[in-house]
Amino acid sequence: MKCREYQLHISRLVDGELDAADADTVRNHMAECARCREFFARLRSVGVELFALRDAMRVPDMNSVVLARLARHRRSELRSPIIPAWAQVPLMAALVLMAVGLGHVAGTSMTGFLAPNQAQESADVLLVDSAPSFADVAMQIAYEEPGQ
Repeated sequence: MKCREYQLHISRLVDGELDAADADTVRNHMAECARCREFFARLRSVGVELFALRDAMRVPDMNSVVLARLARHRRSELRSPIIPAWAQVPLMAALVLMAVGLGHVAGTSMTGFLAPNQAQESADVLLVDSAPSFADVAMQIAYEEPGQ
């Protein structure tokens, strides 16, 4: 065998892939050949350095890291709605007031929304306009001076 062929066996020896008989043959050749001994020493040092790097760069299982980050992100989304809970009720009340007020200002009767297919007489029976509307009361309260 030539040194080039022994170097393939030396690589397998470093990796622990040779049987005992072939390992003895390679060791006997390295005892006589300085070039192959040097090759063996370099391969072993590279292997040691690679194992040290592998241990230094060991990253936890990426699946568990990604799943944990996704779970944290989902929990934070659930905890922080777009509109905070304390602002949702007043916001909805303001929207209702604005809708009623705009309907009142535009002259549109709410009876058209409640009973659109009935005759005007039956709609007048449903909603009697003799009492002040909710919008009128809200506007009156808004324009009152403090202390009255």
